[in-house]
Amino acid sequence: MWAGQWSTLRTELCHDATVAGTLSPEIHALAAECLEERRDRLAGMLAVFAEGVASDVERLVPAAADLDRLEPCVDGAALARRPRAPEDRRHARRPCCCALT
Repeated sequence: MWAGQWSTLRTELCHDATVAGTLSPEIHALAAECLEERRDRLAGMLAVFAEGVASDVERLVPAAADLDRLEPCVDGAALARRPRAPEDRRHARRPCCCALT
């Protein structure tokens, strides 16, 4: 569910920025960075559990339930309050605006 929602939001974000033209480059960059950070946290959590033992499975459900919500990544007011990343880091993390990796 979370991964599906992430994918849908990322696709909509790319569409709105590149096809519809309804997002400014700054808002697009902030939203993409936010989604990428959340994806990276999921990947980190999965890597920890992939290396674990069977007893770790009991902790997986609570850990997954504690994943950050995705809605703030596409909420204009929340993005406006988001700290800005240094320009060089923002471009290094996002090689293509619509890469869905």
